[in-house]
Amino acid sequence: MRRIFSATVALILMAPCASQAADLLDKAMARAGGAARLARVNELRWTGTAKIFAGARIIEIGVSTMVHPGKDARSDTWLLSDGPAKTRSLIVEGSQGWSEMNGVRTPLPPAQAANEAQQYALYALMLLTPLRDGRGSFAIDGVKPEIAVTYPGAPPTRLTFDADGRLTGAHNSVPAPDGNGPPVMQDFHFDGDIVSHGVHWPRRLTIDQDGKPFFALTLDHFETRMR
Repeated sequence: MRRIFSATVALILMAPCASQAADLLDKAMARAGGAARLARVNELRWTGTAKIFAGARIIEIGVSTMVHPGKDARSDTWLLSDGPAKTRSLIVEGSQGWSEMNGVRTPLPPAQAANEAQQYALYALMLLTPLRDGRGSFAIDGVKPEIAVTYPGAPPTRLTFDADGRLTGAHNSVPAPDGNGPPVMQDFHFDGDIVSHGVHWPRRLTIDQDGKPFFALTLDHFETRMR
């Protein structure tokens, strides 16, 4: 009887948290374009410029990326000083990855492939629809407007929102790309707004790794392709 009572109390205490998480997710999906529209997105494309922070060096690149959320991705990059003629490509398919240059594709080392696969998994979570497909779980994270997400193929991630339901950030950790050392702690910051077919997406994305600037991307063009 004591166990039954304890379980009942636990469910009662959890119910408001589940309701708050669902309400926050509803608000966020409405702000991003609506659940029905988001569910139709099967491809994300963008072009822009980015900065890679490599110690004291800042490397400026052009970026052209295509993502099929939760499935695969391809990102073409080039030094701004060289132009697209010297493009390098990163391809991710499931848990596998390759680099490509001049038509020659080379498999990534397993640790780097695992790192990249978990990095690109974030874009599916940013679309929010995976949180409702029954494969993962989500819950309100404390008293802040944050949702803690657990989803197959993605690292456990906290998504943060502002008072209007706009996605403003994410926090997670990914395996070290060289396979050595502890997981890399990541803080994502999103701001600005760019729209395609009614779907809202952050215009700017920055990543800090282990508390230090790592990557900053600004989109010039964004496109969704729908089912």
